[in-house]
Amino acid sequence: MKRIAFLLVLSLLLAACASNTPSSPAADSAAANVLTVTDGETQHTFTADELRALPQTEADLNGETYQGVTLKAILEAAGAATEGVTAIKAVATDGFVSTYDSSVFGRDDVILAYSRGGGSLADNEAPFRMVVPGAENRMQARMVLELRVER
Repeated sequence: MKRIAFLLVLSLLLAACASNTPSSPAADSAAANVLTVTDGETQHTFTADELRALPQTEADLNGETYQGVTLKAILEAAGAATEGVTAIKAVATDGFVSTYDSSVFGRDDVILAYSRGGGSLADNEAPFRMVVPGAENRMQARMVLELRVER
């Protein structure tokens, strides 16, 4: 009887802990393949289809052609003023962060990609990835789920 009571209490405690575990916007975005653009207190989300509806551009990286949207176009679509932006941080599902200053994020060949070669991104790149031609690997953030605007 004590064993059953102990298991019942343990089950209730585990259920209570699980239901009170807060989820972050980043974790929610990763699960839903949604990009979150955060500018101070303001957030805007984009699905892959919504990103595809924005002006598309291509960029080449390591012999592959990626399709996506410039960071400037994403900021404008999110209603974030581009004036005064000092950096944009790309946050990946694993917590990796790449920071892009104005000399990078303002370039027309720097994109947030949603497809490669006209098809899907690889599993180790999705849901989105940064493509920064000519930059070192640490600037090529993969599995991106959030863009944070720094002012």
